[in-house]
Amino acid sequence: MNKTIAFVQARMSSTRLPKKVLREINGIPVIDHLVCRLEKSAYIDEIVVLTSTNSENDELVSFLERRKITYFRGSEDNVLSRFVGALNIYEADNVVRITGDSPFICPEICDALIKKFFDTGADYAYLDERFAEGVDCEVIKASTLHNIDTLATLPSEREHVTLYLFNNPVGFKIELLENASDDSQFRFTLDTVEDWSVIEKIGKYFLDKSLDVNYEAIKRFIASNEDVFNLNKHIVRNEGLLISLEEERHAGE
Repeated sequence: MNKTIAFVQARMSSTRLPKKVLREINGIPVIDHLVCRLEKSAYIDEIVVLTSTNSENDELVSFLERRKITYFRGSEDNVLSRFVGALNIYEADNVVRITGDSPFICPEICDALIKKFFDTGADYAYLDERFAEGVDCEVIKASTLHNIDTLATLPSEREHVTLYLFNNPVGFKIELLENASDDSQFRFTLDTVEDWSVIEKIGKYFLDKSLDVNYEAIKRFIASNEDVFNLNKHIVRNEGLLISLEEERHAGE
């Protein structure tokens, strides 16, 4: 067996944009939009949405059940334990980590990363930050995920699933998929109200093609519409991680 499973982490209690995963793009909730696009991957064998046991996620779970989308519920803040708990039920050799704030996840980019992961025999592979923010994905061996679950102790390493590998890379084979162009100025992730305005405009422009539109077309649309580009260009990349690290630093003072 060489099974590759995608774990999509999603919750309703986002601090900056609550209930964002059920906002609708052309009548399709964000989480469903993401899953439908991810299903086009050539390498992913199964998709499971990972949410928490907190009651505010009951609404999300109800939707997933209606749509017959597989899900798992675990810890709200200890996301690493949520992943390992899911892996204990949905066994696989490799895990593709996707966050629920990527409604325009690009299966072709996921596949390029997974292929590099396979070809190099990596323990973990991730995307260059020269990719736009909104297509983030990572691939990790199940055995490596179990390993870091026993090693990660910092709250930030438990919340941000693969952070331990960046803090302690020695002993792990880590690969980076580089982007041919620098697209870091483009942002179509979903963290804030401004981000939602961008997502809505992408959805309306491509209409019934929003489940199929590719990375290059999305970039062209944003690049050719300065009003759209300017909506969220001020937002700092990986702001959630930076906030966690800052809180942890102050807690240690």
